[in-house]
Amino acid sequence: MRINFAPCFLSYYLFRDYFSSDEQQKVEAWMRTIAHKQMGREHTPNNNWQAKRMKIIGIVGCVTDEEEMKQFSLNGLKEYINTAYYADSTSRDLVQ
Repeated sequence: MRINFAPCFLSYYLFRDYFSSDEQQKVEAWMRTIAHKQMGREHTPNNNWQAKRMKIIGIVGCVTDEEEMKQFSLNGLKEYINTAYYADSTSRDLVQ
């Protein structure tokens, strides 16, 4: 079973005010742990998994207001777009 973290992270962002301070600290620490593990991955194929990885890091960076994560995600997405797509908008990972 795979977990789609993005909706969970975004839901937390929308309802953060309903969490106690202690709960916020726990949730945000958990989110940071996930993002840091993704940032530390040595290799991810340059396909939709890379895009998902950058999305997770970027969302956590925005929710926790961590500039390092936001920049990592932004730079990674720019690199992904420049290397994974052709000018006609087809994706390299779908070409065999």
